[in-house]
Amino acid sequence: MAAPMRGLRPVLSLPRLVALTFAVIAPSASVFLTYGSAYARAGTGLVIGYGLAAVLNLVTMLAYAELGSAFPRAGGDYSLAANALGRKAANFYTIFFAFKGMIIPALLSLTAASYIHMLIPTWPVSWLGALCLALFIGVAFLEITTSSRVITVMVAIEATVYCLFMASAVVFVHQPWSVLWHPMIDRGQGFVRVPWSSIWVATTTALYGYNGAQACLYYSEETPANPRDFGRLIIFATLITVAVEFLGVLVTTLALPHLGVDRHGAIPLVSLFRQTTWGRRMAPILIAGVSIALIDTGIATTMGYGRIYFAIARDGHWPHIINRLCLRINGRGVPVGALLLLSGINATMILLSGVTYLILFTGSLLLLIYLGIQFAAIVHRFRGPTPPYRMPLWPMPPLLATIAMLFLLSHLGRSQLLSVVIILILGTILALTDHGKQESMPKDNLHR
Repeated sequence: MAAPMRGLRPVLSLPRLVALTFAVIAPSASVFLTYGSAYARAGTGLVIGYGLAAVLNLVTMLAYAELGSAFPRAGGDYSLAANALGRKAANFYTIFFAFKGMIIPALLSLTAASYIHMLIPTWPVSWLGALCLALFIGVAFLEITTSSRVITVMVAIEATVYCLFMASAVVFVHQPWSVLWHPMIDRGQGFVRVPWSSIWVATTTALYGYNGAQACLYYSEETPANPRDFGRLIIFATLITVAVEFLGVLVTTLALPHLGVDRHGAIPLVSLFRQTTWGRRMAPILIAGVSIALIDTGIATTMGYGRIYFAIARDGHWPHIINRLCLRINGRGVPVGALLLLSGINATMILLSGVTYLILFTGSLLLLIYLGIQFAAIVHRFRGPTPPYRMPLWPMPPLLATIAMLFLLSHLGRSQLLSVVIILILGTILALTDHGKQESMPKDNLHR
């Protein structure tokens, strides 16, 4: 469907692609990002939620692996739907990623800022968030070989800090194993059992934490790799992510010093360090490491969404003026126009939104995206050519994933359901009003 991309150059090695993929997934940063929100709703039942989400994420990524090997495009999820289902489906995915691109960098900026604020309490979180976003965009503007080096170093730092955190959690276990199968929480009025409806919400949150193995596709047109390798990398990254994050959530829950929520409605994981003399001394190192992990994720994610916005513009799905902006590529092969658009939108989101709302909204949006990918995998298996990578146990993975996604959608909260309905309405309007006109690439795009 899409013409070969001009401007993005195949200069990225496979090891660098792996580093970029794990930077987007950020298994350790994802735990720090989602744990508090999930615990505030499901208490110790979040472990069950993360376990269910781990299985669901694995069967979902099997579809991504098959489609990704068939359509290794810079648009990632968007390109999979566009190529497997056609232009009308691409319109729906344009809406999905318009919202995700508006939210994810802002969410990571605010979360990183909240941790940095613990080290520099005199600086407002909103200011720190804006600085983090500026850093995301600044590094994303670098040539991809340079930015990937920066990200690789930060991934190594992130892994080291996470190992330090896990070692501390294992040493200072406080809770009995029974809290895992008898979910409970203390909201200030004694312990209460957690209902399954809250665990389903935690499962949706956990899905967002596990998401990202398909990120290798964002850079697929900048990596001279075999299409089959993308499918294998998605499954490899998924298995590592599920193992690291579920183990982290399990150990963290057992190590919680208490089962109550703080005045903000969540338990910051840094509190585990502050329970001991050794921990209080190491807390600043942990906070700095978590901040680096979140910044690393923010950089890689912003780079990825710049390429998604570019791919959507290449297919002509934005309004004309936005297409022209997002198609601009500089001489280093960087989609500078899309990155400028992302920076402006996310700067506004930092001022208007909070972390918890953004996480819940993103989790709901992810369910719709995953549903579309499962449908695309089924359609392509019957209509398309044989993909280089074929998922095992066909057709069980996409069928099980589809049933699970529909079930989770039916258990969303009222505000989340309203968001889903609005997105679907916008996607329908865009699909019905689209006339199939594709934008042309500016001739001077390569050297601007």
